[in-house]
Amino acid sequence: MGFLDKMLKDVEKGVGRAQFEADKLIKVNSLKGELERMKRDQQAVLAQIGEQIIALHEAGQITLPGLEDQIAQWQGIRAGLEEKAAELDAAQKATYEDSLQATKSEAPSVAVTSEEPAVSAPATPEPIAQKTNLCPHCGQPAPAGAAFCPECGGRIV
Repeated sequence: MGFLDKMLKDVEKGVGRAQFEADKLIKVNSLKGELERMKRDQQAVLAQIGEQIIALHEAGQITLPGLEDQIAQWQGIRAGLEEKAAELDAAQKATYEDSLQATKSEAPSVAVTSEEPAVSAPATPEPIAQKTNLCPHCGQPAPAGAAFCPECGGRIV
C-alpha cells in the first residue's frame, strides 16, 4: 500500500496548495479593492480641498504663484464638461422619430462631432488610455474587449 499512500499524500498536498492559492487570491483582490476605495476617497478629499482653494482665490483671500493659470485652465475644462453634458443630454433625449423627421428635412437631430474642446490639456497625462474599461472587481484599467482583468484575473462583463 505504499504506492497508494504516496499518491494520497500527493493529492492532499495538491489540494492544500490549491486552497492556499485560492485564499491568497481572495485576500489579494480584497486588499486591492480596499486600496482602490481608499484612493477614490483620497481623490474626493483632494477635490474638496481644491474647491475650497478656488473659492478662497475667487474671494480674494489667497494668491499663489501660478494659481491664476491653473484656475483658468480648470474653468475652461469645467465649461467643456458642461458643454459635453448638454450634448449628452440632447443625444439621450433624441428619438427615432426625431431622426426620421430630420432625414426628411435634411437636418440631423443628433450631431456627433470629433472635434476636441478648445481647452488646454491638463498638466498631467490621463492615467487611463481611452480604449480601456475598469475591472468591476479591482477597479484597475483593462484593455477594451478584454475578457479578463490583467491585474486580478477577474472576468470583465
